Amino acid sequence: MAIVNPTDLKVGDNVSFTSINPRDSVTWTGEIIALGKYNAVKNIEDLIPYYNEVKKVLPSMEPYTELTYIVLNYYQDGKTNEKVFALPWLNPSSIKVLDTNKYFYIKIYDRDTTEVQEVLDLLTSHEYKCSWVKNI
Repeated sequence: MAIVNPTDLKVGDNVSFTSINPRDSVTWTGEIIALGKYNAVKNIEDLIPYYNEVKKVLPSMEPYTELTYIVLNYYQDGKTNEKVFALPWLNPSSIKVLDTNKYFYIKIYDRDTTEVQEVLDLLTSHEYKCSWVKNI
């Protein structure tokens, strides 16, 4: 895992980071699916409340209309979701680009399909990307 500068992030990067927002204690993990200015991302979610919280700890931050944003595709409760963050909102010391070129194969023996699906659901609920490759 490489720690990077927020301005080095690009579409397709799988990342992990925390925010400088004092009301957001989540470690966000997912794929950056878009980069853009406010007009390009404003319809995804209402960014003003989050901006106002960050502005309390970063008073010199530019107006929200001037910031560059990332759109993060992340997994939660077995569903894909999108969340928008401005680059200054990211805690620079927490940003990591994750190595996603590693694949691990897990074999599950002597279990029915319901139990195998439970294993996949458990992994997915902990933000692991996984799939059922083959029935042997």
